[in-house]
Amino acid sequence: DEAANRAAVRAAHAKGAAYYLNFAATATPAREKRRHIADVEPFIEAIWHFCQAQQWQEAYQLMERERLFRDLKNWGGYAVLLELYKLLLPPEKWRE
Repeated sequence: DEAANRAAVRAAHAKGAAYYLNFAATATPAREKRRHIADVEPFIEAIWHFCQAQQWQEAYQLMERERLFRDLKNWGGYAVLLELYKLLLPPEKWRE
């Protein structure tokens, strides 16, 4: 049924997030050596998957832990930041 399908999709995205976190452990430079958006792409992918799995708290905590807000802003990654913000708080939930 539809609910079971949605649950299966969320579970698959949670596994995707775990995959990218494991990949990031070996593929990303140490925080002090990161200089470009490409250096944190596995984290960005993990955040996307967390949000698709409706695990927004995990996504936000990852962004905080890896200091992605600050780094992406410093690197001019405004479009990436906007997309991440929209994942965490979809525009239809914004208030005027």
